[in-house]
Amino acid sequence: MVAPTPPAPPLLLLLLLLLTTPLSSSFSLTAVGINYGQVANNLPSSTAITPLLCSLGMSRVKIYHTDPAVLRAFADTSVDIVLGIAGEYVAKVTDPDKALAWVKSNIAPFIPGTRISSVTVGNEFLTSNNTALICALLPAM
Repeated sequence: MVAPTPPAPPLLLLLLLLLTTPLSSSFSLTAVGINYGQVANNLPSSTAITPLLCSLGMSRVKIYHTDPAVLRAFADTSVDIVLGIAGEYVAKVTDPDKALAWVKSNIAPFIPGTRISSVTVGNEFLTSNNTALICALLPAM
């Protein structure tokens, strides 16, 4: 009797799919982006990071919180910003009035100079054990 073959891990299946799927002529890479986290030491300043990322051809940047210095640094560039609502604010923005107040204080002052293309809600929620934050995620969106 032959032992059954164990199922392939999902990552392996995804890689196999990507390697075997032909690229059509309609596929093109239009933008390259980077996550710009600031939870570390020895990072370039917000005024130094903008020319660095632009020189590397980055046209999209995700930042995890609304740091005014970072948003001002990307003003008048062609970089699209994906802005994150930090975890500590997620429960607060489930209320539409508080969500609007958050937008007015964290996004509106930087428009149109800074190109904020989208807003993400929360970060690493599914790996946390905070059920209150997990439950607030969908209403906050």
